[in-house]
Amino acid sequence: MSTKAIVLLVLGVAFAIFSMFALIGIALVLPAVQQAREAARRAEMKNNLKQIGLALQNYHEVHNLYPLPRIETDSKPVETTE
Repeated sequence: MSTKAIVLLVLGVAFAIFSMFALIGIALVLPAVQQAREAARRAEMKNNLKQIGLALQNYHEVHNLYPLPRIETDSKPVETTE
C-alpha cells in the first residue's frame, strides 16, 4: 500500500469514529432538550392559566360578578361526514 492510501484509510477510520461519537452525543443530549422544552411548555401553560385567573378576579372586583359565557351565534356549523 502506498503512503497516500494509508493516510486516506486512517482519515476514513478517524472520520467514522468521530461520526459515531457525534451520533452518540446527539442521542444522549436530545432527550434532555426535549424534556427542557416540555418543562417550558408546562410553565407557559401554568402561567397562562394564572393570568386568566387574575383577569377573572379583576373583572369580579370591578363588576361584582363573573363574566357570562359567550356562545357564538354567527359561526358556521361543523360539517359531519356520515
